[in-house]
Amino acid sequence: MLEEIESKIEKARRNLESLNYHLDVSAQDLMEYMSTETFTEDRVKLRDVLENEYYLIHELVEINEWKKRSRIHGRIIVDSPITLVYTIHYIALEKELEYALQRGDYAWVK
Repeated sequence: MLEEIESKIEKARRNLESLNYHLDVSAQDLMEYMSTETFTEDRVKLRDVLENEYYLIHELVEINEWKKRSRIHGRIIVDSPITLVYTIHYIALEKELEYALQRGDYAWVK
């Protein structure tokens, strides 16, 4: 499974580079991040993320933005200021939608 994750991350990395966004995220980072606590107890499954390129890009950008600011740990979301959590979420959403627009997937953007 690790090889599959690395392969999908590499593809996402290339896609994000086409949007002038540099990604520095490993498979281990993604697996750890997917198990962090959230405010809403929202639990998106790793498999769901791996099966949807837009979800994957969103999660990878979130991880990348957290890594720029601190070390990722199991409570990073719930222990961080809510304004920072939303800022990082919106950066990820922007890249997700920018990628969908680049692909001409207007239905996803809508």
